[in-house]
Amino acid sequence: MLDTAMVQLGDAALSSPIVIEGYRDAGEPASQLLQARSRALLVSQYLENHLQIEQRNIGVVSMKSTPPAGMGHQTWDGICIVTINRR
Repeated sequence: MLDTAMVQLGDAALSSPIVIEGYRDAGEPASQLLQARSRALLVSQYLENHLQIEQRNIGVVSMKSTPPAGMGHQTWDGICIVTINRR
Protein backbone atom coordinates (compact mmCIF):
# COMPACT_ATOMS: atom_id res chain seq x y z
CA MET A 1 0.00 0.00 0.00
CA LEU A 2 2.86 2.38 0.77
CA ASP A 3 4.50 1.70 -2.59
CA THR A 4 1.26 2.51 -4.40
CA ALA A 5 0.72 5.69 -2.40
CA MET A 6 4.28 6.88 -2.99
CA VAL A 7 3.94 6.34 -6.75
CA GLN A 8 0.67 8.29 -6.78
CA LEU A 9 2.25 11.16 -4.82
CA GLY A 10 5.26 11.35 -7.13
CA ASP A 11 7.65 14.21 -6.35
CA ALA A 12 5.28 15.57 -3.70
CA ALA A 13 6.26 12.59 -1.53
CA LEU A 14 9.76 14.04 -1.34
CA SER A 15 8.93 17.72 -0.99
CA SER A 16 5.81 17.87 1.18
CA PRO A 17 4.95 16.68 4.69
CA ILE A 18 3.40 13.21 4.72
CA VAL A 19 0.98 11.79 7.30
CA ILE A 20 0.51 8.02 7.34
CA GLU A 21 -2.13 6.47 9.58
CA GLY A 22 -2.76 2.77 10.02
CA TYR A 23 -5.34 0.94 12.09
CA ARG A 24 -6.19 -2.60 13.18
CA ASP A 25 -9.12 -3.94 15.19
CA ALA A 26 -8.18 -3.60 18.86
CA GLY A 27 -6.88 -5.96 21.49
CA GLU A 28 -5.72 -5.32 25.04
CA PRO A 29 -4.42 -1.75 25.59
CA ALA A 30 -0.84 -2.81 26.44
CA SER A 31 -0.74 -5.10 23.41
CA GLN A 32 -2.14 -2.32 21.20
CA LEU A 33 0.64 0.04 22.22
CA LEU A 34 3.40 -2.50 21.59
CA GLN A 35 1.98 -3.62 18.25
CA ALA A 36 1.32 -0.06 17.09
CA ARG A 37 4.87 0.94 18.00
CA SER A 38 6.31 -2.07 16.16
CA ARG A 39 4.30 -1.31 13.02
CA ALA A 40 5.27 2.35 13.19
CA LEU A 41 8.95 1.46 13.38
CA LEU A 42 8.62 -0.79 10.32
CA VAL A 43 6.97 2.00 8.34
CA SER A 44 9.59 4.55 9.42
CA GLN A 45 12.34 2.12 8.33
CA TYR A 46 10.59 1.73 4.97
CA LEU A 47 10.48 5.51 4.52
CA GLU A 48 14.13 5.81 5.43
CA ASN A 49 15.25 2.97 3.15
CA HIS A 50 13.00 3.59 0.13
CA LEU A 51 12.61 7.38 0.13
CA GLN A 52 15.84 8.32 1.91
CA ILE A 53 13.91 10.33 4.52
CA GLU A 54 16.20 10.82 7.48
CA GLN A 55 15.05 9.25 10.74
CA ARG A 56 15.26 12.66 12.48
CA ASN A 57 12.51 13.88 10.13
CA ILE A 58 10.05 11.10 11.02
CA GLY A 59 7.69 11.34 14.00
CA VAL A 60 5.71 8.37 15.32
CA VAL A 61 2.60 8.47 17.51
CA SER A 62 0.57 5.53 18.84
CA MET A 63 -3.12 6.32 18.48
CA LYS A 64 -5.87 5.80 21.07
CA SER A 65 -8.16 2.79 20.82
CA THR A 66 -11.21 4.93 19.95
CA PRO A 67 -11.76 5.27 16.19
CA PRO A 68 -13.16 8.42 14.57
CA ALA A 69 -16.97 8.58 14.46
CA GLY A 70 -18.67 6.78 11.60
CA MET A 71 -15.95 4.21 10.97
CA GLY A 72 -18.07 1.23 11.98
CA HIS A 73 -15.78 0.06 14.79
CA GLN A 74 -16.08 0.52 18.54
CA THR A 75 -12.35 0.02 19.17
CA TRP A 76 -9.12 -0.36 17.22
CA ASP A 77 -5.46 0.46 17.58
CA GLY A 78 -3.46 2.57 15.23
CA ILE A 79 -0.38 4.60 14.47
CA CYS A 80 0.28 7.97 12.93
CA ILE A 81 3.57 8.76 11.22
CA VAL A 82 4.46 12.27 10.14
CA THR A 83 7.42 13.14 7.94
CA ILE A 84 8.90 16.56 7.38
CA ASN A 85 11.08 16.36 4.32
CA ARG A 86 14.03 18.71 4.42
CA ARG A 87 16.12 18.57 1.30
